[in-house]
Amino acid sequence: MVGGTGDPTTPYPGARHMARALGDGVGVLLTAEEEGHGTYPQNRCVTETVDQYLRTGRTPAPGTVCRGSMS
Repeated sequence: MVGGTGDPTTPYPGARHMARALGDGVGVLLTAEEEGHGTYPQNRCVTETVDQYLRTGRTPAPGTVCRGSMS
């Protein structure tokens, strides 16, 4: 799951909580240090990480953070 630190619609603490609730190996949180809602496909790092997961099934390492890069 992707959680944006500055998302007013789906606040980041909720994403952290949901990832923990899903459990290890299932709940993987990709943190996007962005303002606003919807970082995919606007943030290159988020897009590449999510696309890689969709193509290969490989999740990002726990604690992966994508820095702000939305245009």
